[in-house]
Amino acid sequence: MPLTRRDVLISSTFPLIKPVLHNLNLDGNDNGYISIIGASGETGKECIRILTEEGRRVNAISRKPFELFDDIDIDKKLVKSVSLDIKDRKGADSLDDVLKGSSAVLFLANAKRKYKYIKTDVEEFQNYEDIDVYAMQNIVKGCIKHRVPRLVYVSGSCRSCLADNRVDYDKICGLECEHCIAKQIGENIIRKEYSIVPKKTDYTIIRTGYLFNGVNRGVSEIELNQDYTKSGMISRVDLANLCIRSLENDKTSRTTFEAYYRDSTQPYDVKESLSKCTALGKSVEECFFGSSFKDRKPDNIEDVRKNPIKGSIFTTGEEYSGGSWEELFGSLKKDNIDLEKMLQEFKDANID
Repeated sequence: MPLTRRDVLISSTFPLIKPVLHNLNLDGNDNGYISIIGASGETGKECIRILTEEGRRVNAISRKPFELFDDIDIDKKLVKSVSLDIKDRKGADSLDDVLKGSSAVLFLANAKRKYKYIKTDVEEFQNYEDIDVYAMQNIVKGCIKHRVPRLVYVSGSCRSCLADNRVDYDKICGLECEHCIAKQIGENIIRKEYSIVPKKTDYTIIRTGYLFNGVNRGVSEIELNQDYTKSGMISRVDLANLCIRSLENDKTSRTTFEAYYRDSTQPYDVKESLSKCTALGKSVEECFFGSSFKDRKPDNIEDVRKNPIKGSIFTTGEEYSGGSWEELFGSLKKDNIDLEKMLQEFKDANID
């Protein structure tokens, strides 16, 4: 019986064989544009703002032409607006002009089932696979072809959908399961393609939960984990910073991780996470509320609010935090890839 896409995702999300580490090297591409796929979205806008503040040039790529943002203070001379249908499988070569010479690519595009163009009032429909599968194939092949040093892909924390066929909506990231599945296929396309390419071109996959606007809490509030037992919320401002700093750091090359604020941690399975946490010698109170409550229970909700989260909640030993980006990224583990198995699964599921 042919494997379903869900079968492919579940069996290849945690592969077995560790690939050779390929070092990030921006030398020779320092003067190129950083290309942002999905630049007209809120996270894309934040990335443009941060990059232009640093004097860096940007290819702002969207499906339809859009005006550069008037609500943020940017040097528009540093930004090139590009209209491009990245999902057009016949037109993958049209990416050449955009990706050739790019110093990095940020893939932030997020498919919408139904959307309306404001100026024309025209409604259009998309399948989630249009962006996260077909467009991903085009972008990955283009990045490899032109030896773009780093591709950063913002995916979703979708364990609920992968673990339970009965659910239609993922409680952690707020996406429909069909959307989650497409994103997970996109992740595996990245891992598959990069596992067989030469050095000097790499990827980073960042999984997020709920996103919101307008808050800049900084690196010290962010937690990463590779245990895939928990996620949480993060603002688009801090996510944008995380994406940009990830593409510059060798420690994030060929890694996949969840990113969220420590005090917003939500475990996928409370019982499983609590068992892992207490097995590390933590008290139940410390597992739920952090090290501030190691030896006592909080008196009330105000007691919790007055004591900021210290350490991790539902600790597993696979989470990372720090006061700098270098410290935050310092202990990340590289993705493990069983290439032969993955190629067979893609073939059986009719995924090119």
